[in-house]
Amino acid sequence: TAPYLAALSCSVSEIPSMDSESARLLREHDIRRIVDLLAAQAAELEQRLAHPALRASRLDEWQTEAILACRIPHISRRDLMLLMACGIQSPEELASLMPEALLSRLEARTKQHSVMAKDLDYARGRVRDWINWARNARPLPNTLERCLVTAPHFARQESGNLSDGLPS
Repeated sequence: TAPYLAALSCSVSEIPSMDSESARLLREHDIRRIVDLLAAQAAELEQRLAHPALRASRLDEWQTEAILACRIPHISRRDLMLLMACGIQSPEELASLMPEALLSRLEARTKQHSVMAKDLDYARGRVRDWINWARNARPLPNTLERCLVTAPHFARQESGNLSDGLPS
């Protein structure tokens, strides 16, 4: 089984960029697991939460981040942050890119955000892996509603991998 950064049954606090206060606010509105967040419509959830820090655009970002973390094997938190900074929206988008195109995006982001400059050398060595891993991304279930009922609680197998009932 390939290691994944997150599972659908994980707490929303497992989303790398999710801060503890936002996770708490989501839990107060019955958004406890990643699958709960993915099943929600960001605009409706924004209205329900009525909190200035929890805009639909931020909720969309967390949904995208969760999808990448749950579907692409082997990526690290650092990898995920770089992919998000490049605007990657899905494993399919990443899998369709040529390494040069992804590097070009990374270099453009580095010029805009000098704090990312230290990550550019790291990313150069990972770009081909990211694309290959995205080509082996596991699918999400056809309906997330089914997961809301059937997804097992977050568990780590003896191997240390996440178990959430998705194919690996």
